[in-house]
Amino acid sequence: MGSLQPYLRSRGFYIDDATAALLEHFVSERPAAVMLRGPPGVGKTELTRLIADMLGARYVFYQATPNASEDELLYRFVPDKRGVRIGLGPLPQALKLSHQGPVVLVLDEWDKTRPSADAVLLDFLQNFRVSLYKDGKLTTYQGKPENIIVFLTSNDMREFSEPLLRRVAVVTLRHLPESVVYEILRSKFDERVATLLTQIYVDTIGAGLRKPATIQELIAMGRAMVRNPNMSLDALLRTFVIKYPDDWEKFVAYLPQRRPYESQAPAQEQDISEHYVPQGEGQTWELPSQQQEEKRAVGELLKMIRVKTVEAKPPEPEKIRGEAEVTFLAPAEAYSQIIKTLMPPPQESAAMIGEKLKLVEPEAGGPRAIIGEKALTVDEAYSLADDLEDVELYYEGRIYVPDIWKEFIKPVAENPNTDVVKYSKSEVLLSYKYTAHNGDTVEELVRIVPEKGWRARVEGYVKKRGSVEPHLLTRIKNQQKMGAEELIRTLAKNEDVDESIFDVVVGDLGRAEYSGMDELRRILTTLARLAPDTLVSGVVESSFHGNEIRVTTYNGGVREIVIYYDPRTGVSLPDVKNVTVRELVATLWGVPQEEAPAEEASAQQSEENVKRKRAVHA
Repeated sequence: MGSLQPYLRSRGFYIDDATAALLEHFVSERPAAVMLRGPPGVGKTELTRLIADMLGARYVFYQATPNASEDELLYRFVPDKRGVRIGLGPLPQALKLSHQGPVVLVLDEWDKTRPSADAVLLDFLQNFRVSLYKDGKLTTYQGKPENIIVFLTSNDMREFSEPLLRRVAVVTLRHLPESVVYEILRSKFDERVATLLTQIYVDTIGAGLRKPATIQELIAMGRAMVRNPNMSLDALLRTFVIKYPDDWEKFVAYLPQRRPYESQAPAQEQDISEHYVPQGEGQTWELPSQQQEEKRAVGELLKMIRVKTVEAKPPEPEKIRGEAEVTFLAPAEAYSQIIKTLMPPPQESAAMIGEKLKLVEPEAGGPRAIIGEKALTVDEAYSLADDLEDVELYYEGRIYVPDIWKEFIKPVAENPNTDVVKYSKSEVLLSYKYTAHNGDTVEELVRIVPEKGWRARVEGYVKKRGSVEPHLLTRIKNQQKMGAEELIRTLAKNEDVDESIFDVVVGDLGRAEYSGMDELRRILTTLARLAPDTLVSGVVESSFHGNEIRVTTYNGGVREIVIYYDPRTGVSLPDVKNVTVRELVATLWGVPQEEAPAEEASAQQSEENVKRKRAVHA
């Protein structure tokens, strides 16, 4: 790779030498993942394009938007004559292209995404791979790391998760000093024009506009100014630099702060040129020496006034006596990170972190710590183990898998660092130990207890020092999601099912696709058997969604489903709302309502759910 700074300057892009050298290092040591932070208008996105041009790399660009779905990173939905065609999103597209040569992937304005989107990037940035369903099959795309450069840009609208920040290098771009801007403009214009343009640059920063004037905009404005000296400054500014009416109002309101004036004219009629009349012999900018900068910084510090601040007193820990068996143990310094990871409901005492964890101090003396007295869920354990480097924890949960022995225990046990401690029909005990080359360690114990149908109960222990990923906990977390999706597909095929399937179908992951009326009948009759009074809130004709059943669970256990259908597939359904599954089955296929069996307790609970749901609607 050639020198980055000369190339950028040849293309009219300016950053300081230190930042250019840092970026050149990162993109040379591939794979590279860099987050470019800084205020709008400093050229973060343009910089990524120029680096791709210099490298001769493919350029894959994704513009993040508020509340965009994480699916947009994996899939691209393209309307065509037959409906919607599903293509590869930016992540798998970049991985696929990396086998043909260098690729620059840009996730622009990543701070506009939801915080949950950070998790989608973790495995991608760690292993440069993604897994997604394509044509009904789970497909994994593995990239060629030495050909991949990933840029995330951010205007700092939100904080990012610690796991994501650990996987990227952070480079902050700042506004160019006015002395540098003046030197650049002076190389293209005479002193008078360069001075005026530099003052405009300083004012666009001071006025707090959406973005300050860029070097390219100032040069374009300067050329127009030289060619058309009779044009008003207002018109030039609004043509080349300030392009939003609200920014113009901010700019006009800011200028009097530099030089008081009296004018009652509306903003769009004010003549702002009076604010750019040179005082005395005019103003110039000189490049300061490092010694001058240091003196100026010290002088500013000496002028600082002590301002009253908020008392930063840590929470008082709860005293504990003697020994105790706990489900979680981490140093007290992890207090802030644990709260940011879990964001639990606040409690009366600041020492309590949600309902499971608390800050404690031994009565007999000793270091403070954070402990738990209730088992964590798999999700909680996975998030904390990923975010904390010094932690011990215990968790409980369930996984769903058709054949627990062949499809989960066997592949997990094949890892050379995994030992089978106990193996019987009633339970399996696995242990895992690993030490990385840098000394980081992780130890795990997991008990797996097969239950009815597809269900298996898991109990796990993790002891982690450093940034090593817990192997068994990660496999359990992945199996929870994959098992849920497999259960839904099984329901659509009418294979052997039992009530354990409904534990998943009524969850937030509940979404079953069906090919036609026969599969729809099998799904609905199964639901009518397992929970006959589940509310069908609507039947919707939709060529966009296709044939799909979506199930949602609300607080308090209230459940409802929405049925989408595409008439082009031969599915025809009545327009009904707020009926039970049992009533809908009777309407569609004439099955008497009393023939849809259900256990008395389940029916009673479902009836209460429906009443609560209808009360909410009322």
